[in-house]
Amino acid sequence: MEQWEKGCEHALINPHRHPWFGEAKRVKSLNELLRILGVAKDIPLDTVGYACGMLATSNQPSSSKLINNSDQDALKAAQHLADSLTKPTQPIKILTYQLFDHIKMARHYCERLNELGFACEYQVLEFPDFCQQSNLQNADILISGEVFSDNLDSSWMGWLQSSIALEVCLTDEQKQWRNKSLEQLWGLNDYHQRQSAFLELEAQLIEFGVYRPIFHVKQQLNYAKTVNPVEQLANGWIDFNQITMRR
Repeated sequence: MEQWEKGCEHALINPHRHPWFGEAKRVKSLNELLRILGVAKDIPLDTVGYACGMLATSNQPSSSKLINNSDQDALKAAQHLADSLTKPTQPIKILTYQLFDHIKMARHYCERLNELGFACEYQVLEFPDFCQQSNLQNADILISGEVFSDNLDSSWMGWLQSSIALEVCLTDEQKQWRNKSLEQLWGLNDYHQRQSAFLELEAQLIEFGVYRPIFHVKQQLNYAKTVNPVEQLANGWIDFNQITMRR
């Protein structure tokens, strides 16, 4: 059985460190450029799906919707957009942590941006170091991932209010807007209305240029009503790295 993991791999743009991001339109332009650059060539397209937000929809696009390095139209669009932008005089810094797909995306963005005339470098930290506010503030593009649980209210709030990476990238005005939006959202008693409001809030973060969803991960789930004793560990326990219990 297959399903799309809730949450997504995404990029966040920090407009506060690099003087080139002083113009809001440049943040939006770089966000759009990241969308066009698509997915790293060494990430198998049959294991990921196009993401337009944290949640995969019921009509989740196939991997063919993902942009890859050999897409000539995308290459031309990226070059056209890059040519329209004044290039920064100091390198753009990409930061991520030690997960394979994160590293592949950081390297992919770095290589492609350099090819397009943007001096760029990337750094990989251990996760606890990545989460240090000082390290996040010292980077311009943050590659991260978020996994949502079945409790979507809690997952949305956890990301929107507790993500240090997201907090670093928001302006004071955007933080005030976010806080007010969440306060109004919690006045909604209907679950589906709240979820729609969360999606609208997420869409606005994309519009700001701060947040760029990249892809969803495909989960392979094996299902069985019983467990064979030979599949248990030597001490008789089930290997919970392999098995999830469903009520």
